[in-house]
Amino acid sequence: MTPARWARALPVLLGVVLAACASGDAPLDPDAADLRSLIFWDSLSGQGFLTAPGPLLRSLDELAVSAHPGADKYLVDLANVPTPYATRILDHLRMRFGRPGADRLSQFPELALPPPDDRETAAYLEFKQQLFGSIDPAFALFLSDRWPRTIDAREVRYGGVGVDVIPPLEFPAYVTPAEAAAWLRADDEVVGVSINGDARAFPVRIIAWHEMVNDTIGGAPVSLAYCTLCGSAIAYDGRLRGEVYRFGTSGLLYRSNKLMYDRTTRTLWNQFTGEPAWGELAGRGLRLRPIASTYTTWAAWLAANPETSVLDIDTGYPYGYAPGAAYAAYNASDELMFAVPVDDGRLSPRDEVFVVRTADGVSAYAIAGLGTQAVVNDRVGDLPIVVVATSDGMGARAFERGGRSFSAAGEVGALVDESGGRWTVGEDALTGPGGATLPRVNGSNAFWFAVANFVGESRLYGAD
Repeated sequence: MTPARWARALPVLLGVVLAACASGDAPLDPDAADLRSLIFWDSLSGQGFLTAPGPLLRSLDELAVSAHPGADKYLVDLANVPTPYATRILDHLRMRFGRPGADRLSQFPELALPPPDDRETAAYLEFKQQLFGSIDPAFALFLSDRWPRTIDAREVRYGGVGVDVIPPLEFPAYVTPAEAAAWLRADDEVVGVSINGDARAFPVRIIAWHEMVNDTIGGAPVSLAYCTLCGSAIAYDGRLRGEVYRFGTSGLLYRSNKLMYDRTTRTLWNQFTGEPAWGELAGRGLRLRPIASTYTTWAAWLAANPETSVLDIDTGYPYGYAPGAAYAAYNASDELMFAVPVDDGRLSPRDEVFVVRTADGVSAYAIAGLGTQAVVNDRVGDLPIVVVATSDGMGARAFERGGRSFSAAGEVGALVDESGGRWTVGEDALTGPGGATLPRVNGSNAFWFAVANFVGESRLYGAD
């Protein structure tokens, strides 16, 4: 971040903090300032900003210790973005919550959910837009108060990168399994997608660096949106209201889930729900249609789909794509990088689940349980389904089951029903005696905290 950019942010920070604290003995109200008259105040800039004058620091300290319910949203944003004051804010939070060893905002879960006696205000929205816009001007366009939104602006976080700094793969090249043999290992994790017989494998070691793949699969426009923080790779059909939407990575987060944006209207979308969250399309009842995907190993996907193609490792980007290199520290830990407000205790936040979404509801299945049970006959709302674990126990596929009940057939890729009829597990359907078929039901993997925070009535199989 250049000094010039932070200098543009300084008037907003000074305006909020100084105006809020200027009343002396009067009750401090961080939202009382009229920022419109202050955002162009540039008496301190460049080096002057970087040396942080005493009056600003004293005012910032007063804000931090004020205990005003409206102060926390400002403190969280100032600690979230790499300002020269982030460390000072963390010092105050360590003292306030009695956590001397805490070194990042996620270690203060009390701040994950705004207090009920606080609110979004015009002053705060202008502050946030200007602060985030000083990092990347495109953030200011996303966070404009002219747009409708379905999420709380106070919970929007800076994810550490600007817009599309994590570069999407646009219509990438693919290779055959034989061509991938030189670099793709049998135990490499992949996300498999198959549409109209067109099977594609997306190695996680590649897509973790890009988090978005825009392509056409089986004739359908698809955006594979991968949120590394919540372990969720979801393929969405980009067709909506007669238009095709393609997506990028905004660099912003909501409850530790990526906010993607569409290239047509620049609306922010929730990656986990497929709904527009802030922008022109928000609040219209729109939702992208998810496409079933399979999280598994390359060996298991290839065995089930021998004609598959594979995302080419030669993407043109200089990442190297070594297995496990992307987000290595995060994946080696059980902690979240960003605090979330809901932890219902039924599973640990980072436990992996297979999430089935139907018109009747959402149901989650612990991957650890599926790995031992293999086949689960269940019902989501009024829809009877069967969940079939992958042979490696890493993921699952779900299908409608009608009035049947299934069990494992003793061989990979096969089931038997209660009458002894044999059924073959495919990417589009179960195929049984006489050519009968039962269609696939949408499902994908995720960490449990994503379900708990984004599904209002989150059903966990075996726990409810």
